[in-house]
Amino acid sequence: MHKRNQITLILSTIIISSAIIAGLITVKDSSTIVTDFQNFIDDPFTWEPPINEDQGNLHLYITSDMYENETATIPLDGIKLVPPAYDIYHIYLIINKILIKQQGTETLIELVENPIIIDLKSINNTIDLFGAFALPEGQYSALHFYYEREIIADTDIGNKTFNAQGSDFFQIPFFTSTNNNTPADLQINKNEETELLLTLQMQIRWQQQIMFPHLFGYLDFSIPVQ
Repeated sequence: MHKRNQITLILSTIIISSAIIAGLITVKDSSTIVTDFQNFIDDPFTWEPPINEDQGNLHLYITSDMYENETATIPLDGIKLVPPAYDIYHIYLIINKILIKQQGTETLIELVENPIIIDLKSINNTIDLFGAFALPEGQYSALHFYYEREIIADTDIGNKTFNAQGSDFFQIPFFTSTNNNTPADLQINKNEETELLLTLQMQIRWQQQIMFPHLFGYLDFSIPVQ
């Protein structure tokens, strides 16, 4: 219930800031919501520079790719699944928590501990900086990614809710590059910056309003020139 209240609070801030998704939720204390939203805009991630010589920086990037399932054009139960007849402006994904696992231990370090929202539509086919975090020197083997399975789409005919299939948790291993799926550990060196790309792929079935998410982490990648 506490997590649901946090998610409700963040969704409400979007309504205050933009009329695009107005009507999703009603709140009582609007002044508190406005203040919280401004704080989210000014400093959306909890991050502090390394405080000792045994820490380094992890720069986490994110990209998304949304595409129709291969069976989308094949009749299913007499219904032909086709792309929607409406325009999609935004697709909001609520991330509940992200943790990183130290290699060879059970230690998990929280990177994102409070719910945040990203617009999958705005980062489609691009790469954005997701956050920068100070971590102890050492090797890390995976990310633990928790998200909300109800995904809100803002369209020209109103808001639609897509349901993500499967678990609301992913353990994401690291691969050497986007062209080489060889598992590897992420190395954090003291006083150095290390980059990691988190890719989110969404298979979409428009008529059923469901999505099939897939997540991957890559250590070697290039950032498109804007």
